Amino acid sequence: MEQVDFFVNTGESFSDILFKKTPDQISIEVSEMNLTEHLSFTSETFNKLGIDLKGDGMEIAAGAGVFASSITRLYPNVTKMYALEIVPSMVTKLQPKIIDHTNMTGRVIPMIGDFNDIKLPNASLDFVVGFNALHHSNTLHKTLSEIGRVLKPGGKLIFFDRAHPNFMSLAQENFLLEREYWPAYKIDRGLDLNKSYKRTDNGEHEPRFRDWNKAFEKTGMKIELIAVFAQRTFKRFIKVLFSLVPFIIRKKVGKFECIIEHPKLLLFYIFPWLAQFGKLKYYTLHINFTTGASKVAMKKMIFIASKKKS
Repeated sequence: MEQVDFFVNTGESFSDILFKKTPDQISIEVSEMNLTEHLSFTSETFNKLGIDLKGDGMEIAAGAGVFASSITRLYPNVTKMYALEIVPSMVTKLQPKIIDHTNMTGRVIPMIGDFNDIKLPNASLDFVVGFNALHHSNTLHKTLSEIGRVLKPGGKLIFFDRAHPNFMSLAQENFLLEREYWPAYKIDRGLDLNKSYKRTDNGEHEPRFRDWNKAFEKTGMKIELIAVFAQRTFKRFIKVLFSLVPFIIRKKVGKFECIIEHPKLLLFYIFPWLAQFGKLKYYTLHINFTTGASKVAMKKMIFIASKKKS
């Protein structure tokens, strides 16, 4: 029986729905921020980490190309960026709309393709970026190896994604992946309300830190830094405290079952400067979002990896 890729099938109809919306509305749907907020978010996080980009780059699983547009707007020495996306209508309809609106025509290059089979020569890119993309890979080691192939020696892979503590139980992982999407989500994406659609159907995975480390082995790349940017609010502090309660208890009472936090996040709320030591660092995110707390992720994790120089 042929396996159905729900993520790709959903993307086709979803892009048609999004095409009717404004560039800012498209950006909110695909990145949780409008275009101005995304630009400010990228600027704040990259500047705090001392990231400077130039030459030729690529955004993998680029969707509407919002991240690629933010990168090229921030870094004038970036010659061009390929916006690689597997869903054709995202590339042919949404990317041109975002690129034209941000005046990045000629610098952001729409590109239909698979991040497991990038149609570019070896060692042809100076950097690759991704925004909530790599955890969708069913073969993470293969995807990272392919990215390593197209990077030049010394080239950077910089991506926002998720990594759960190694102590996350299999029961909690399954709970997260088997969650059914809510009706409003299905309506927004043109899905059948009468059919089951879970996070696993959307190509979601919940990797732990050890899964990322294992996937990077023998790819020619090495993780240099993992940083978390978060807004320090009382509400989020309370959620961090609840994350310390064993999952089996939270599931039994039906509260905060989805929360999984690294213990270092608690240190970030009490002594924030101490949380900036070590390979996993925490930084305060200062950008003011206007799109609404229910739509915006107030915490983002970024990975920086580099390809070994020959």
